[in-house]
Amino acid sequence: MAKSWGIEKLFDPLPDRLILEILSLFIIVTIACFLALSFKAFDLIVELCKQYECYDLNKFIIISLILFFTLLLFSIRRWYEYKKEMRLRLRAEKALKEANRKLMLLTRITRHDIKNKIQAIYLYSEILGYSEDSETKKNAAVIQNEAEAIEKLINFTKIYEQLGSIEAQWYNLVAAFKEVEFSEEFAAIHFDTTSCDVEIYTDPLFSKAIYNLIENAVRHGEHTTKITITCDKGPEDSLLIHCRDNGVGIPEDMKSSIFHEGFGKNTGLGLFLIQEILSITQISIAEVGTEGEGADFLISVPAGHWKK
Repeated sequence: MAKSWGIEKLFDPLPDRLILEILSLFIIVTIACFLALSFKAFDLIVELCKQYECYDLNKFIIISLILFFTLLLFSIRRWYEYKKEMRLRLRAEKALKEANRKLMLLTRITRHDIKNKIQAIYLYSEILGYSEDSETKKNAAVIQNEAEAIEKLINFTKIYEQLGSIEAQWYNLVAAFKEVEFSEEFAAIHFDTTSCDVEIYTDPLFSKAIYNLIENAVRHGEHTTKITITCDKGPEDSLLIHCRDNGVGIPEDMKSSIFHEGFGKNTGLGLFLIQEILSITQISIAEVGTEGEGADFLISVPAGHWKK
């Protein structure tokens, strides 16, 4: 297939800044020539040079042409450098995408093989569970619990693999919480999201982050029955989202650790995953509640990443 050498081929990968420089130079030179002709500036220069004998007119014209072509060559050189840089960048991006594709293929195959092995562990632990020996039954239950933990970790790698792989989009905050509210798992929880009819720009895994946040509130709140979502305008036109529950809350000495990988009673990946998903679009999360009064997760959305 023949290559296309149209004007879009020349300028498509160029940064807007460089195109603006070239066009600005062309416009300035055109306006300068037009004004010079309009006001007979060249005749005036000739008269001044003759009157004061300050400069040779031919030298003046030559120097002016040299300056003009120097600026023109400088712009062309910058255009060539940017073209070269963009070619290298596009080549590196292509290589990175190909490496990422192969890595994702390898992880999918490995994940599938590990899950097959886990199913075998489930089967044999279930068989051992039918034993009449109490110690064997106990060991079988331990094996099955550990196999479930391994399976959760494997499922986590599948979710984490998708982080940043799809372009961020605008999501309605109320709709995201409503999706969790209507799930059977949280049927006993009352949600209040009336003050948060806004949209935020975030990763497509945002719904997973909301689900994990609510699940964490229910799991660790011990007696959580209500979750309230409020939105307020913060400093520098940011959006502050509070997710409050009526559970037991989080001790002060644990607030800085709960978002660390591996922290917690289960896999220790719930809050860590939430933080990773939100940080893709510069959204931060922190726990600001009071122990004994319930947890309060503060999600800070920067300006430009939210709208009404």
